[in-house]
Amino acid sequence: MTDWRVLLLSALAFLTLVTSLLVLALPDTYEGPLIYGIDSAHAVRSLDLIGLALMVAGSAAAWAAGILWQRRVSA
Repeated sequence: MTDWRVLLLSALAFLTLVTSLLVLALPDTYEGPLIYGIDSAHAVRSLDLIGLALMVAGSAAAWAAGILWQRRVSA
């Protein structure tokens, strides 16, 4: 069974999750302005929040692809 919506959502989820992991792995010098400083070694920066948003969006796309696939298989 090949549903283009499931494939599209799966590819979107994969690319979004990989991008979010790459954004979260950037060193502090590339992460932008400081949002919240925890201590001298830990801080939340602007790209950390963007990476978090991408991670949530990728997870939602993967979840939606799974739900759509499950509905198509059981129908």
